Amino acid sequence: MCLSIRMESGVVYVAWPFRGRIFLHLRDHFDGKPEWVDGVVHCEPWQAHIDLVRLPPIPPLPTPNPLPRADDFLVHLATIAVGHNFLVGLTNFGHVLKFSLQLGDLEDQDGENVGIRVLNTAITAGHARWDYVSNASAVS
Repeated sequence: MCLSIRMESGVVYVAWPFRGRIFLHLRDHFDGKPEWVDGVVHCEPWQAHIDLVRLPPIPPLPTPNPLPRADDFLVHLATIAVGHNFLVGLTNFGHVLKFSLQLGDLEDQDGENVGIRVLNTAITAGHARWDYVSNASAVS
């Protein structure tokens, strides 16, 4: 399972908090047993070091029809959702995009998330990218 973060700028990050170093820290620190006091789980802040992967920007997309005002024309991801090994994004104009995360679950015996390195390499090489899903988009 992964989590995704969409920044206001439109940049998207993904992470696997239940794998790799963060998972090992959680397992060792909490030992899987939450502390209950009067029916409430005791919480405390702590520093987490999560390996984030920055996804590439969205590709050029079909122009909306009718054309929006010039100041509204910048197409960006308005919302994202995580599925099993993929992300779906919806732009402010109704374009639907999909990003495959098939490479994100690999890890070595030390808990190092090898999938993050593989995914970063695939992004750098242009093999991992947002794909436009035209038949699911609301752009005319």
